[in-house]
Amino acid sequence: MRVALVTHYTALYGANRSLLNLVAGLQKLGVECCVIAPADGPIVQRLDALGIETAIFPLRSSMSRVPNLWRSPLKYAFWRLNTIRRLIVNTGALVRLVSLLRTWDVDIVYSNSSVILVGALAAELAGRPHLWHLREFGTLDYNLSYEWGSAPFRMLLRHSEAIVANSEATRAFRLRGEEYRRAHVIYNGVAWRAEFDVYHDRRRRELSQREDDEYIFVLVGRVQKTKGQDEAIRALALTVEQHPNVRLLVAGSGEIAPLRKLTAQLGVGDSVEFLGFVDDPFEVYCRADASLMCSHHEAMGRVTVEAMA
Repeated sequence: MRVALVTHYTALYGANRSLLNLVAGLQKLGVECCVIAPADGPIVQRLDALGIETAIFPLRSSMSRVPNLWRSPLKYAFWRLNTIRRLIVNTGALVRLVSLLRTWDVDIVYSNSSVILVGALAAELAGRPHLWHLREFGTLDYNLSYEWGSAPFRMLLRHSEAIVANSEATRAFRLRGEEYRRAHVIYNGVAWRAEFDVYHDRRRRELSQREDDEYIFVLVGRVQKTKGQDEAIRALALTVEQHPNVRLLVAGSGEIAPLRKLTAQLGVGDSVEFLGFVDDPFEVYCRADASLMCSHHEAMGRVTVEAMA
């Protein structure tokens, strides 16, 4: 069996880390995988190292943050212009993607996220079964909405051969009626058992070398307002008043400048360490006593499962 997997971004955050786990698992079952990505980047490099065939198409997301028309009409106009540009880019890529799917002679097309619609549409035009993996709420967790309404998404869902949700919460929020009944809930796997044996040994070594009175919290994930890193820093500022040896590690890239400013304002600059993007989050978990999840809404929370494991 040959499967073409479509991803909507290139960084190694939750959805793409889960895609890598999925590809590794399928390889063990003898399934041949090839991946379509929107640009070169960390995910393509990791796939190349695994010997997975990849193709780069300038695919654009079908979801974005919609400005308020009445509050910011000019901003809304620019946003709408960009949605038209993205639609033109996706239309041009669609024709070539359909041709590629036929050339690759794939048996199934798999969309790794509901943020992008092109994979489902290409599968329909190429006459291939499509499997959709829903990994996000969209509005609640990233404040994203479909740029041309949800009707195209609903139509493509009905035509998909199968639907997978990464949690019961995702299925309940995103799907309705027959969509909900057709969907399978499959939680993200995060590592092989043998890998965890290595991580557990590493964690024991890390803790044995640490000062007894030091306590470390870690918050892993893309740095943005909806992930709650600012709330973690404010909580730390209250904690260090009585427990000065408490520290916070923030792992992830994104909107870091406002957080650095906040740590300076609260006087906790020496207690917060910004690690930037971390290729292997388990290395950070091994350093920590507790992991924080500060998002108000998480469809599944892969980093929570990683830390608990």
